[in-house]
Order: sequence, then structure tokens, then C-alpha cells
Amino acid sequence: SSMAKDEKILQILCGGKRFEGFEGDLAELNDGNYYEPTIIAVSPDIISQMTTQEEESSSMMTMAIQSVSAVHHTSDVFQKELFGPVVVLAPFFDQNHATALANDTDFSLGCSIWTKDLIQGHQMADKVKAGIVWINDHHKNHPSSPWGGLTKMSGIGRENGLDAFREYTQAKSVVINCN
Repeated sequence: SSMAKDEKILQILCGGKRFEGFEGDLAELNDGNYYEPTIIAVSPDIISQMTTQEEESSSMMTMAIQSVSAVHHTSDVFQKELFGPVVVLAPFFDQNHATALANDTDFSLGCSIWTKDLIQGHQMADKVKAGIVWINDHHKNHPSSPWGGLTKMSGIGRENGLDAFREYTQAKSVVINCN
């Protein structure tokens, strides 16, 4: 698996396996496919190399940034849509690097941007190619807000709002000549 070959760069911080802790009346659920909430992160060693301020370490910093970009481009945890309680944390060097990482996938259903700077958050939301972008939040959607992927492998069409109404209806014209 891609996780195995990237194990020096990626670490499972918690979870990462099927949950089998159901007891009593729920014990039969242990045979199911409930996946434990999982956090996967880039190794702290890579992060410290990316944030170094020492001039002689600039080549280490460049290599660390390239490592993050390479694992992001090749690892299933970044390149597939993970529908489950899984979050993958990756550092970025600057706003351009963050945008490149966010857009480096064939999938584009949603994206969360976490920031103290709302102006920067709006700038990022404009650059990220995703059907819905949350700023300082995740997976909240008002019924009037369109929901769906953005021109990639995350499906076609929209749910919610006027866009969904248009998806589920067809316009028909009737022209009458009264002369």
C-alpha cells in the first residue's frame, strides 16, 4: 500500500483500524466495517525541516517541502476521497504551496481552510478547486447552499438550493401563435 512506502513521512497518530470494542447488545457490530476515527500526519521531523530558519539548512527545507509534495501526489490518503472518520494533516510552506497541495487531486467535493486571517481564507477559497469550501468549519451546509464536486471525479450535479431544483426539473417552452 502507499501508506507502507510512505511510513517514514506519514504517521498514524490515532485510530487506523477497524473498531471492535462494541459490547453487550451491540457486540454483533464488531463484525462490521466501522473504522475508528483516525488522524494521519506528516512526520514532525519533516515539519521541523520545513520551518527551519537557519540559512545553511535551506537545502534541507527544500527537500522537506519536496517530500511533502511528493507524498501528497502519490499517497492514497491524499489522492482518494476518504468517506469516513479520517483526517490527514500536512504542513505547507506558504499559501502557494497550500493551494498546490489542495488542488493536487482528481477529487474536489469539499475543502476546509483553517485560519486566523479571514482575508487570506477568502483568497485561498477563491484559488482552491472544490465544490464547497468551509472557512474555520467543516461539513456544515445550509439547505439553500449547493453541494457537489467541482468538475472532477467527485460526481456531477448538485444537491440543495436552486441548483438542485434545476437538476431535478426540466424547462419546457410552449409557443402559441394567436393570429
